[in-house]
Amino acid sequence: MMESFYIKAQRRKWIRSATLSPSRHPN
Repeated sequence: MMESFYIKAQRRKWIRSATLSPSRHPN
């Protein structure tokens, strides 16, 4: 359960980063 939450947070974070700078997106 916690793993899913962590993955969700990471995904949201990376999505946010991609939205702010699409040219610089984490792998």
